[in-house]
Amino acid sequence: MLNGPVRVRQPWQSLIAFHRVSTRANARTPLAPDHAAQQVRKWLAAPAAGVPAETPDPVAVLGRLLATHQVDGRLIHNAHLAAPAICHGVEVCSADAGFARVPAVQWRNPRDERAG
Repeated sequence: MLNGPVRVRQPWQSLIAFHRVSTRANARTPLAPDHAAQQVRKWLAAPAAGVPAETPDPVAVLGRLLATHQVDGRLIHNAHLAAPAICHGVEVCSADAGFARVPAVQWRNPRDERAG
């Protein structure tokens, strides 16, 4: 996907979450911190990859999502990722079905595409 023609933007929150989860001692195959950082650099070096620019209004959008959709607990992170996607008018591509509970965001599950 990162070598294809479609631009893929990976928010810092997702890149940091990858680093956090992949380096945990109880991960299936934990990575050393330098290897996790190397993987992030590899992803960002791909032709279609990048980190989305900050937008002026994600805090207001996040506030509306939290209030309108009764977002709490585990879905806070989903709303945190959805807010800049909404500001940029782009789709969130994630296997996390929690995004379905935030109708304001365009969401696509890549696992659905592989299954079909």
